[in-house]
Amino acid sequence: MTEDKIEQVKLKHSERNLLLFNQNNELVSMYDEYVGKIVELFDFIKKNDSDLFYTLVFNILLEVGFFSADRRLEYIDEEYPELLFRPGMNIVYGKGQCRNVAFFYENIFAYFCNYPLKACCFDKNFADDETTNTYGNHVINLTNYEGITYGFDLTNHCAFRIKDPNTFSGVGFDYTLEYKPNGDLLLDLTTGLDKKSYFLKEKKIKDYLFKIAAQNDILSLEHYKKLVNDANIFIRERKPLFQSFLLDNEELTHEIKKKMLSLK
Repeated sequence: MTEDKIEQVKLKHSERNLLLFNQNNELVSMYDEYVGKIVELFDFIKKNDSDLFYTLVFNILLEVGFFSADRRLEYIDEEYPELLFRPGMNIVYGKGQCRNVAFFYENIFAYFCNYPLKACCFDKNFADDETTNTYGNHVINLTNYEGITYGFDLTNHCAFRIKDPNTFSGVGFDYTLEYKPNGDLLLDLTTGLDKKSYFLKEKKIKDYLFKIAAQNDILSLEHYKKLVNDANIFIRERKPLFQSFLLDNEELTHEIKKKMLSLK
């Protein structure tokens, strides 16, 4: 992305985001409060297991609508209410896309992980044109297992090994994603992180993590399947705790959704 293009994107979205923030600051505060409650929940249940294990717990809860106002989450292509500087809010609303999930995860796991980053990728099975080849067409998150970085696609419930600094390879299935760092920059610019220095720092971290991961893959398919099974058991054993969380936050989540329906 050229310097001129970066400045154009920054100006366009920073002005719009500031206007939307001023118009919807109560909604933003409510969402931030809800994120804080989820952080408290995970802080209470999280012990010494790997980040990947709790990513699996999070993913299972996400898919059954645990974090959504109506206990249902849909991935859709049509237009839906969205605040670009709080894209994770759409998980509470119950409708969104991969970027909404990726930001929601990042909002929460930033409190527990060293590098709760997201990564824009190109998935050859979706739209293929000059734009997607440059910036990607899918967003996943990064997680950690015993000191090694792995990709995790929350919308498709699957983990990825890092084969080389630019390729994610499915754990237990034949599927690859191509990492697109320019997409990371564009995504950050459109959601309010308008400092190029932030992107460059993050890119340097990813380059390091990806290099180490490509040389030290340690996650077997058998152990990954065991982690998935253990995560399901973990949730079942704490069902009363999770049900209590839902009841305690029912009013807050429905109020967030109600306000999102009237977004300006």
